[in-house]
Amino acid sequence: MKEKRQRSIQKLIRLDDEENQFIMGKVRDSGINSFQNFARHMLIQGQVITHDYSELIEVRRAVNAIGRNVNQTVKYINMSGEISHDELEHLLMQIDDVKNLVATFIKDERRAHESEVL
Repeated sequence: MKEKRQRSIQKLIRLDDEENQFIMGKVRDSGINSFQNFARHMLIQGQVITHDYSELIEVRRAVNAIGRNVNQTVKYINMSGEISHDELEHLLMQIDDVKNLVATFIKDERRAHESEVL
């Protein structure tokens, strides 16, 4: 005989011991009386966080391009045994570009994360 339940669809998940302990701690802290109710509430009303890595990919491409320029300059220095003042300035500017690019990216990511939290 079939049971008449309001919710007839069942979903199954598998957890390791650490995940289970973590989740059950969240259930206890929530004040919700059961894992099933907690899970349903979180799945329906919980927030799903996604990350867009397109900016990070662009930063990586820019850093790689700058790195190639630095490597070419260093290779030239090693082959010729000398470096002009202009070449040294160019190399130092490339290194500063990398530092600034990464610093700007980190600052923007922190600002974005802070606005998500608030």
